[in-house]
Amino acid sequence: MVEVLISHGANINEINKNGETALHIAAYHYSKETAKVLISHGASYALR
Repeated sequence: MVEVLISHGANINEINKNGETALHIAAYHYSKETAKVLISHGASYALR
C-alpha cells in the first residue's frame, strides 16, 4: 500500500499534527517492511 501511495505522489516526509512522519509511525508500530520501503524511497530519518 505504501508503494502505491508513493507512486501516486504521496509526500513521504510529510509531518502530521503530532510532529510525526510516516517513518516514525512505521517504527512505532514495528513495521520493518514499511520502514524499508520508505527509506528506499528517500524518507528522511532526521525529521522531527
